Amino acid sequence: MFSRVRLVLIKLMFSRVRLVWLVGIGAPHSRRLLPLTALLFPAALHAILKYCISSCVQRGALWLLQRRQKEGASDPLDSYFLDLASQWAGSLVSDLACLPLETVLHRLSLQGTRTIIDHTEQGGALTVLPVNTQYDGFSDCFYSIRNKEGAASLYRGLGALTVQYALHAALLAVSRAALRLTMDGKALRA
Repeated sequence: MFSRVRLVLIKLMFSRVRLVWLVGIGAPHSRRLLPLTALLFPAALHAILKYCISSCVQRGALWLLQRRQKEGASDPLDSYFLDLASQWAGSLVSDLACLPLETVLHRLSLQGTRTIIDHTEQGGALTVLPVNTQYDGFSDCFYSIRNKEGAASLYRGLGALTVQYALHAALLAVSRAALRLTMDGKALRA
């Protein structure tokens, strides 16, 4: 009986913590931790913007690539890779356009947690810095980053994004060449 009551109390305690974080009522473990409801609109805006930009750019890129393709050529491999290339272009443009919004969302999500980052921008010795921020919301975070660190700080992570898309493009090119060689080899044997 005692263990059952204890189990129910533990469940209530953890559900209260979840409820405090979700609704923002009560005393969370950190005053800097924003409630989930404060992050819902910016996160939804980020997802919708990313989808809209990606879809528009993908359709435009596919239209341009299909216009450049020869009229008589209807190779299924070429049409498949045109679609992959347009998806790649759409994802690239949407990620670049939404990177500042994503940076702000990451900073807001990390606020109130015990997080440290490595400080390697200055060169020299490697140091570790704690992340101690006190943002009141999305707009406060955006303007604080822009005013204190500069507008270029909204594009932190651009190098990793560039490497990601360069590797993705290389993988697409290599796989297209490998499939072309495979299909040409089968055509010679037949």
